Amino acid sequence: LRGAIDRQGHVFQEGNWLFAALTGDRFLRDVAERACTNQAEKLTPRFDFSIERTAAWPLINAVTAYRFSGNPYYLNAARLIIDRVLERQDPVTGGWPHWPPLSEVDNLPTYGGKAFAVGVLSFGILRYLDEEPLDRPDVRRMVVRGADWLMNESWVPGQGFRYITNCAKYRNSGKRGATCLLNSEFVAAAYEFTNDPKYAAFWREMVGDQLSRPAEGMGKGFTMSTRQTVFGLDRAARQGIAEE
Repeated sequence: LRGAIDRQGHVFQEGNWLFAALTGDRFLRDVAERACTNQAEKLTPRFDFSIERTAAWPLINAVTAYRFSGNPYYLNAARLIIDRVLERQDPVTGGWPHWPPLSEVDNLPTYGGKAFAVGVLSFGILRYLDEEPLDRPDVRRMVVRGADWLMNESWVPGQGFRYITNCAKYRNSGKRGATCLLNSEFVAAAYEFTNDPKYAAFWREMVGDQLSRPAEGMGKGFTMSTRQTVFGLDRAARQGIAEE
């Protein structure tokens, strides 16, 4: 991947940091540090992204590197990424629209967003807030506006999340599953930051019976369904919106 630079957001170092901390494996720590340093150095001078996931993973990597190393270089990288994410948030809808591949939208150019990728980005944003010592009301507002986009632009009532917003192909089709769980902490955080009951109601509608369903397949599907769910349940429980 040319030195851990992948513009589509497929470089994940959180697991290497965690495993190295749990086992003392110096090799994995060095791998994680080298990959995260390279991203912080090469990506941040002119950081930009397409699909929301391409901002998410470099942000998660930078925040994780700061958490485990204490090196402020990584926190500075995370701030630079966050600043671009703030700039790119749509002022009307609260989403992060981009141009999906034509093969996904029946060759009709579409400027839309993807809820599953916002779910990954939400994890990076919230972990950044966990580590940032400065007060960032602008980032908290970004979280709330992102939750608004999920509710108003991406959710099909009674069905689930559209794969791509603003696309005729997916306008009347939605799906529950991993995307609901990926976004569970994002919506719970919107309620925490505003105390607006509409976010609690949406959280319950979104998560619903997802926890009683088997995870989607193995590998990627299973991981999407589980990696962030505990964070969403914890935040929802602390805010009193999670059902028994």
